[in-house]
Amino acid sequence: GVNTRAGLRASYDILAKVVVIGDAKVGKSALIHRMKSGEFLSESPLAASDISLVPVTCGHEKVLLNLYEISHSGVGESR
Repeated sequence: GVNTRAGLRASYDILAKVVVIGDAKVGKSALIHRMKSGEFLSESPLAASDISLVPVTCGHEKVLLNLYEISHSGVGESR
């Protein structure tokens, strides 16, 4: 089936992992939500799921983006 790694490879020309990194409350979750649903959220969205799979087409290639979100916590920064 398509839910297996081999099924994903067979269904798409390219599998890509994308990491969205940024400070808290800058719109990382909103960007991922926009890519998944096509909707723009002006309010702060609910917490993003750990893994977001977004199919896109680039030219004639079928691409599956595996999106991850990481928030900068500021741990270890000197002030």
